[in-house]
Amino acid sequence: MEKSKKTSAWANIEPYCVIRSILKNFWMVIVTALLFVMSVYLYQTVLEKPSYSCTTTFSVTSKTAMLTAVTNSSNSATTSAASQFAQLLQNPTLLNAAAEELEQSEFPAQVSATAIEGTNLVTMNVTAESPKLAYDSAVAILHNYEEYSQYIFNSVVMKPVTMPNVPTSLASQRSQQRLLLLSGPVGALVMIVVLALMNIFTGTVQTVSGARAQVDGELIASIQHERKNRTWKERISRQKRSLLISSPTTSFFYTETIHQIRTKLEHSKHRHGCKTFLFTSVSENEGKSTVAANVALSLAKKHKKVLLVDCDLRKPSQHLVFEQPTQPGHCLDRLLQQPLEPEALIHALQYRKQDNLFCLFSGSARRRAADLLASAQMKRLLEVLKRNFDYVILDSPPLGYFTDSEALADMVDASVLVIRQDGITAVAANDAIDTLTAAKSRFVGYVLNDVHLMNPMGMIMLLGKKDGYGYGYGYGYGYGYGYGYGRKSGYGYGYGYGKNGESTQEVVRSENLQDREEHNGEE
Repeated sequence: MEKSKKTSAWANIEPYCVIRSILKNFWMVIVTALLFVMSVYLYQTVLEKPSYSCTTTFSVTSKTAMLTAVTNSSNSATTSAASQFAQLLQNPTLLNAAAEELEQSEFPAQVSATAIEGTNLVTMNVTAESPKLAYDSAVAILHNYEEYSQYIFNSVVMKPVTMPNVPTSLASQRSQQRLLLLSGPVGALVMIVVLALMNIFTGTVQTVSGARAQVDGELIASIQHERKNRTWKERISRQKRSLLISSPTTSFFYTETIHQIRTKLEHSKHRHGCKTFLFTSVSENEGKSTVAANVALSLAKKHKKVLLVDCDLRKPSQHLVFEQPTQPGHCLDRLLQQPLEPEALIHALQYRKQDNLFCLFSGSARRRAADLLASAQMKRLLEVLKRNFDYVILDSPPLGYFTDSEALADMVDASVLVIRQDGITAVAANDAIDTLTAAKSRFVGYVLNDVHLMNPMGMIMLLGKKDGYGYGYGYGYGYGYGYGYGRKSGYGYGYGYGKNGESTQEVVRSENLQDREEHNGEE
């Protein structure tokens, strides 16, 4: 789909995401700084030759007044003399004479001359590979320079004030130390720039304007980041808790955004007759399970019968979101492996009286998840649920990893894609939308989840651990699952209570939640 709106290339750059990327990979900044320091140190100790400097100071006096020093008003004469003296020190004849005195084929040192500002003094620096060679070279210059200086200086005379001494430290020691100290910050800065550019040009969806410009679909809502641990005690203990609109600590803004998504689903039902909605994402940890659970809670507050189905047979998480254990033998995966009987379905459903919400959880991870979800049994189950519930919300595995969601998209009425800020690229999002659009269901749109904005609170949250909306599980090779859900729960396996003290079975039976006889006849 071609976008009609043209936006700036920088419209999709959120500074928070750039800074978070740098902090997340700050170990690379430290490693790069250390590598720069080690490289400079190795160069200085292995490749760079040591050098020693021997210094001699000369005074510049006028030939017309041999005992009177050049005053500050004639500093230009000293500067001119220093320049002429520097040229003399580079004269091949003088250097060859000094080399002969040292019994060398060529002069073994570097010589330079500079004027001391505000005085009539000129310094001569002789640099060589060893202290003795630097000293001998300076002495050889002193023995031979007067013979040639009389042809250079017309109005001034240069006389040594201090004689050279054997140097005891490296000439470049200070500069080496300065370079070594600067190499660390320079290396860190280079890596920071690289990380920032990588985040900028990765192409991930970072802003609402960028999402509208780059993603081919309707933006249903953007959910700003909601902090789950609000008190300092919860933050210090890192208590694992769900982010649900039924919690009194959930912010009004987050709740209203969920209601906005609910309204979009209600419009789809009224206009197109959609009752079963699939929530999926491209990758893990984008918050689709939490969004699906909250949308189901929002619908349950307004409508009579709403069902939330955890179709992620590979890594079920809805029972963790609601902190409710699954019932062995009464889960979605067992329903799909045996004939669909009303009694089995009634036992598999769990009713949450406080939320007026029905839940159908999944059991342990299944390697045959794709076959079960794409089976005729799953299609029949959805037809039964569709006839008996006002809304059915399905939480599915990531679309970018498995074909489960693609199979479910052909069975449901509509689908919704959840995209986390700075989580996936716009290209990957568009590929997922193309897949959902090509399915038999109607693609409602996408939700931009966990949006951080650059503000003072956002900067504070940068220092803390990223809360997120998922449970931090990953889909790895070989089905390596593991939630890391540290808190143990002591729940029982009862069915709970429904309206007016009724059991779950009585509630669902009173709503005629069973397969119709005529449908059984058709089967």
